[in-house]
Amino acid sequence: VGPTVVTRFSRGGKTRMLKEIAKQLRAAKIPVLPITFNDETSLDPKESSSRTLIESILLRIGWSAAKNETIEAVGKELGKEVVNFGVWVGAVSVTEEVILQWLGDRPCVLMIDELNQLLKKKTPYVEGSPEAIVAAYLKTNWLGQ
Repeated sequence: VGPTVVTRFSRGGKTRMLKEIAKQLRAAKIPVLPITFNDETSLDPKESSSRTLIESILLRIGWSAAKNETIEAVGKELGKEVVNFGVWVGAVSVTEEVILQWLGDRPCVLMIDELNQLLKKKTPYVEGSPEAIVAAYLKTNWLGQ
């Protein structure tokens, strides 16, 4: 599955379309890892001030990839019965190495909804910037280039 960008007006059905594509991919036995910067996993000011851009994307990949046992273990460690994404962000650190360990070299499709909520900067591309680090990670680890 090649890289694709979906753009449209607000309330134009982009999220719904991504969910339907994911459903079709799963039906074809293609693993899908959906993440979003909206709804339950929206980017809040506390996270924005305490995490780097790459950490924010890795936290969501980890949340999507984590098995129930992993999430339950985090809850047990914290003494919480329910672990939502807000608890996850405050309690864990997810690195590129952790993602590689969890996913291995099995191919899967990463679907990112509302990436514009993370990468809002409107300045030109600067090598080494937080945005460039995210772009390099996605290109290297998810596009195979």
